[in-house]
Amino acid sequence: MKKPIFAVFIICTLLACPIQGGDEIVLDNEEEGPITPLDYYEDYIEIIGDGHMHSSHKGGASNVHEMAQKAQERGLDWIFITDYNTIAAKQDCLDETNYTFICGLGEEVMVLENGNYTNEIIAWGIDLVIHGQVDNNYTVGDVIDRIHEQGGLAYIPHPLAPDDDDNYDYFGVYDDFDAMSIYHGYAGFNDDPFIPQLRMDGNALRKWDEYLTNGYRKTALGESDCKNADNTPDYGSVDYRRGAVGYPRNYIYAREFSVRGIVEAVRHGRIYISDGPTMNFTIDGKIMGDTIYSSAQKTLNISVTGNAIEASDVRIISNGGGVIYSELVSSGPFSISYSYLANTDSYFRAEIRTNNSETFPNPFKGETNISFSNPIFFDLSPYEENPNSPSNLKAWINGIDVVLNWTASVSPDVVHYNIYRSTTENGFDFTYPYALTSKTSWVDKGAGDGDSNNYYYIVRAVDKQLYNDTNLITAGKYVNFLNQGWNMVSTPLILTKTDVKNVLQTVNDTLVNALTYDSSDKTDPWKSTGSGDFIQINNTMGFWLYVITSDYLITAGIIPSVTIIQLYPGWNFVGYPSYMNRSLEIALSGMNWESVQFFDLKDIKGDCWKHNSTSKPAHLNDLDLMTTGNGYWIYTSQGGTWTVFS
Repeated sequence: MKKPIFAVFIICTLLACPIQGGDEIVLDNEEEGPITPLDYYEDYIEIIGDGHMHSSHKGGASNVHEMAQKAQERGLDWIFITDYNTIAAKQDCLDETNYTFICGLGEEVMVLENGNYTNEIIAWGIDLVIHGQVDNNYTVGDVIDRIHEQGGLAYIPHPLAPDDDDNYDYFGVYDDFDAMSIYHGYAGFNDDPFIPQLRMDGNALRKWDEYLTNGYRKTALGESDCKNADNTPDYGSVDYRRGAVGYPRNYIYAREFSVRGIVEAVRHGRIYISDGPTMNFTIDGKIMGDTIYSSAQKTLNISVTGNAIEASDVRIISNGGGVIYSELVSSGPFSISYSYLANTDSYFRAEIRTNNSETFPNPFKGETNISFSNPIFFDLSPYEENPNSPSNLKAWINGIDVVLNWTASVSPDVVHYNIYRSTTENGFDFTYPYALTSKTSWVDKGAGDGDSNNYYYIVRAVDKQLYNDTNLITAGKYVNFLNQGWNMVSTPLILTKTDVKNVLQTVNDTLVNALTYDSSDKTDPWKSTGSGDFIQINNTMGFWLYVITSDYLITAGIIPSVTIIQLYPGWNFVGYPSYMNRSLEIALSGMNWESVQFFDLKDIKGDCWKHNSTSKPAHLNDLDLMTTGNGYWIYTSQGGTWTVFS
């Protein structure tokens, strides 16, 4: 791999992104010294790591610093500390993370189901502990969902191991995991034909091929499960599972050098596993995790290049785990090209395999100096379609949280939903979901009362092949700052829960009174919470709030594309349900309005009432703009409908 000068810029730029949980990597460059450029591959940074190891916090003999130091000595760029049922290593991981090395926070969740520890799930990129049991109905699927709710990656470690508590026996039941381990490095890759207990790796590899053949895009990983930084890569003994840091290791093609960059790359299969040989696997220029689309059968140009540690067999594997091509190579650099006529939907992956000369006389030492790629996919027309979007998206504030809810996609193969969150309406990066869930609701914990940021949310369905729908229906959380005294406000959102008590819940402690004016009620237009006749709020209304101290009115709902507001002859007290501030001329175009007024308590000169009247000279008008979150008085002698575009 080349080491370009611009890689330094990439690292410096991309590390400004927060790692999962919102903790930014902020370092003193002078203390850290010069930055060593990372390798790159195509448009990606190639970073090498080991994602399963235990520290002395729980399950290991070495502390986090010792594990991190050993990883860097062995050329790794990242690790995850995955202690049993704890994230006690959180601060240690932050301390070890810098511009050239990531120590990610993870957890090995021991799932307690029906009174027994039945399975283990690895979590990467979490910020809060995942509990192994919550109640008697708690399942492996619940654990996976709670990992995803934090935006983390859930993978199955050492599946199909001979131990009862390691045997992941829910394949086909809880299939929303992101990845599974196929090579564990305890004693090399082992698939001994005579000793069933040593077939864990081989069984896992076959199970992975079964998932790929059935259309699931699951990523394969390697893991050391190291518990002691002093372990040497001698491939140990299966009896003691003495993994060593970085054996095997995962070569990842990431978009950015961060925890979320690692998670995204693994989730999309841009990774190969090795305990020595390097590999570049491409088909028609596409890399692992990519899909080749074709309207007819197509001859694929398959390329595998790399560096073998010893004489090896390079294999190309396709549907069902079958070998479609193999070639013997000598130790050192090699390059293989193969043409294959693809005439059905397929996956292709590559292996570098060596002769397992240790099966006899020592069956406990497995095959070493090997490598496994993740697949490249071929999709023959008619192409796989994106899943149908979820429908009926709703949002509301529930105390300190924002709650999202929707109706499930009608597509039968949806495995989960991606939740995207942004702080600006058009700032979504659909590369990185903020969270995932297999349910039809999700809670943005702590994003409600007490958080003064505006947020925007999009929910998209994801099927087993990781195809997303492309809907742009957006939920929003809107924060309106209130000064002490009277405030003339509105909400731009279509509210799910419109009762006044719910809408005004974030100002309950400071609110004295709330008023609105119903122009359709000619006998008693003024409504107030004090008199009990102000009971509903929607985004077409303006309303007055009197608070005894400054506060934040926080609402959540759906951002409308267009809103129709009925105006009656005379004065109308209305909202402005748009996220785009507009001049009165544009906002009210097509309306026969005569006067608009707004009360601006924030005016530092104390001239709070702002006016614009069509009967006055322009220089006497001081209201020119309609602004999100404000309420307005509009006078029209004719009435009519006002169309407000978001």
